[in-house]
Formats: sequence, structure tokens, C-alpha cells
Amino acid sequence: MKQQEINLIGQSTGKKIATRLIDFINSINSNRSAFERRCKISNGYLNKLLVKGNSIGSKILIRIKCQYPNLNVNWIITGEGNMIDDTF
Repeated sequence: MKQQEINLIGQSTGKKIATRLIDFINSINSNRSAFERRCKISNGYLNKLLVKGNSIGSKILIRIKCQYPNLNVNWIITGEGNMIDDTF
């Protein structure tokens, strides 16, 4: 049985998540394209989140977390807490 991706966030908050991810990308002096390549996310994925407000799935969040383990996933999803997880 093929595991289905869990849709964690609705469209109304997709733009907010994209904005937070872009804030993180800027904080590490990178760019969207490099971030997408490193996380093995399709080219233009963040732009789709930003423009269309698409939702983000669990597989994408896992890819991001694997590449940036100190990035606080709770902050990505909710905007609450610190961008960087100090406990890591």
C-alpha cells in the first residue's frame, strides 16, 4: 500500500508558510532556488505557495527538516516561537 502524503496546512495559510520559509532563506543568506535544490523540492515550489497559497505537505516539511535540523517546524507552520530551535 502506497503511503499518502498528509496535507498539514490549508490554502489560507500556505502564503504565510511561504513567507516564513523565505524569511529563513534570507536569514541564511541563500535563495529560493538553492533552498529548493537542497531540499529536493521542485523548482518554483515556494513561488506556488506564495502566489497560489497552496498547502504544504508532510513530505515537504520532512525534507526541509532533514536539511535544516535546527529550523523550528512549529514556527514554519504556526509562526509561533523562534525560527531557530535552540534545543537542537
